[in-house]
Amino acid sequence: MREHEHAQMEATNGALVVLQSVAVEVDVVGMYVAMETTQTYQNPTDDVLDVRYTFPMPATATLLGVSFTVRGKQFVGQVHPAPEARARKQKAVDDGDTVLLLTHTAGMYTANIGNLGAGETVVVTVRSSELLIPNGGTLRIAVPTTIAPRYGTPAASGLSRDDAPETGIDVVYPFTFVAQIHGVDAAQLTVPSHVAQIVQSESLTTVHIDGATMDRDVVLLIGGYGDYRASVQGMHAGQQWYASFVQIPVLADQVDEPMHVKLLVDCSGSMGGTSIVQARSAVTRLLSLLRDGDSIAVTRFGSDVVDVTPGLMTVGQTVRKQMQQWIKTIDADLGGTETVKALTHVLAMPTNDHPCVVILLTDGEAYGIAAVASKMSKLGHAVYPLVIGHTPADSELRKLAEATRGFCESVTPNERIDDAITRVAQRIRSIPVAKSVLDTGAAVRAWQSGAVPQFRGMHQLVTGAMDRPAEQTLQVDGVAYPLVTQVVPEALMGDFSRTVAATHLPNLASQFRIDWAVTHQLVTDETALVAVAVHALDEKVIGHTIAVKVQQQMAEDWHGGRMQAVAYSMPQYAPMRGVYRRAALLQDMDVDSEMDMDSGPASAPLMLSSPHTYAAFFDEDEKTLAAERLQLAAQQLLARYPDVGVWSFERLAEVNLDADIIDACKAITGYPEAQIVLALMICILGADQEGLPADAVAAVPAALLGGLRVIVRS
Repeated sequence: MREHEHAQMEATNGALVVLQSVAVEVDVVGMYVAMETTQTYQNPTDDVLDVRYTFPMPATATLLGVSFTVRGKQFVGQVHPAPEARARKQKAVDDGDTVLLLTHTAGMYTANIGNLGAGETVVVTVRSSELLIPNGGTLRIAVPTTIAPRYGTPAASGLSRDDAPETGIDVVYPFTFVAQIHGVDAAQLTVPSHVAQIVQSESLTTVHIDGATMDRDVVLLIGGYGDYRASVQGMHAGQQWYASFVQIPVLADQVDEPMHVKLLVDCSGSMGGTSIVQARSAVTRLLSLLRDGDSIAVTRFGSDVVDVTPGLMTVGQTVRKQMQQWIKTIDADLGGTETVKALTHVLAMPTNDHPCVVILLTDGEAYGIAAVASKMSKLGHAVYPLVIGHTPADSELRKLAEATRGFCESVTPNERIDDAITRVAQRIRSIPVAKSVLDTGAAVRAWQSGAVPQFRGMHQLVTGAMDRPAEQTLQVDGVAYPLVTQVVPEALMGDFSRTVAATHLPNLASQFRIDWAVTHQLVTDETALVAVAVHALDEKVIGHTIAVKVQQQMAEDWHGGRMQAVAYSMPQYAPMRGVYRRAALLQDMDVDSEMDMDSGPASAPLMLSSPHTYAAFFDEDEKTLAAERLQLAAQQLLARYPDVGVWSFERLAEVNLDADIIDACKAITGYPEAQIVLALMICILGADQEGLPADAVAAVPAALLGGLRVIVRS
């Protein structure tokens, strides 16, 4: 396929190394973060390359502009409706000009460089910005550098095969990072993700990271936002643009309501290593935060959904005794990451007639999550994702949280996950206020995005444009809380106004959304950016073209570093062929033989089909007698009361069933008492036990059976 092999630079897996390095520069003013990313590409071949690189950006970032430099000249891109931009790109390729097309899908951006000539270097500069919300008194700035392999089909998130990211096990990209934080003392700043040099100079703190590679998120934590209410503002094009952070204070004597939580824990293979350790810590902390009268359901998921509790259980002494047993079940042993299936499963669980929330512990590495956001919101459960790992994939999960009125947090291994899960619990327990409003005085709002929160302790980013500068005040139940006004420097004003404009996009209908994006030059799923370097007739790029996709560097500790886990992580597209081959060498397996890519070391729920199966749960030397006692009590119940419709917790006590098991059954909510007892009998005696009515057995929910098995085992 290639005419010239001698000039090519390849990784050991045969992939061309085209991306040479990436450098990031960040400026932070209040809640406003401006970022410039420089990507350097070089064609190491004697052919013409068509290069495609899908790269990550912060989930809430706004891409403001892209330019590229080739042959010593810089060319600035313009945003157009996506079909027009693609047509312009194709024409440039046909004309022999070098061209850059930048598109956005599913929270990821793809740079497509057409006609990169033999031996030529192209430098692409991407400018973006972000409006952040302090959380728990801390402003968290996260800059992703790589996209970890994701489970499922990229098409489920709208990604084409060409744009779907691929990972190379042995590609390494040099990476440098510089951040300038204005008005913040160095003592308030920490960098948990990297070894960094922090320099204080008057009102400016500078962070340098050198000698790094693109294998994890860069995370900066800035403290000092404990009681922070501020409005970042600036005048542009005749309007006062603003981004206001509002937080409703917590009263000293407020009484929290009980919380009712469906806890969903990702136990897929990608959670191996530090991620599953973080998950266990988060569950341990959450369980310690539960109060008597709260209720919780625990479910693990991967390729399969495994219920750890029989639905929601009311917290009390008996449920607390089960907690340690629940934690023991948390391991990265359930194969792929079927997040959508797991969410659908827990949302269908019966509730206890109280509003329930879903806490989702995951690394987020799956496609198609955002597509179910509208369905989740209609079911009335707020979803609180807590995304963990060195490269937490949180873009689609943030959309899910917003659509269901939940909140998304991300935590890397060196951050305190106990603090994150505590903040989640505090949000869930928040109590409503009578009335809250953001008062802009005499200023007239042209538009505003983001609702002022209605719960104590909650915070929100509210953006918009006014006809004049104005001091803003948060009014809560008649009490005024002034917002400190911060003025954006003139040099950043244009970018700031466009960042605020981007927050208005979700409020607009499709055609108006496209017009708004083109007017403010914003790259969205419906628009794209194109930049063309028009060459002289005698300098056109002509020759044999090779399509090259830039691979992602392997994320740190992905799958816990276990190569044997790779084979089932991306079932459809095989985007890690080099990784598969390396894994095959490590495992002495034939990579070209037929493989079931959907399968993996999944652990399906154990189904009890005979009276003898129950004994398998017990150590032969210590627990056989306990198993026999349970079976004897269950058989006595069946003999005394053949009509399962009259079974009850009182009947269990009559046959001297273990009191701890009876108490645990009493804590289960959302199911009829007789059905809970029937499910318990199925766990002990088996589903095919004579005397158990087949229709009633078939109607017992899987969640009830799965959770009761854990209770019986403990």
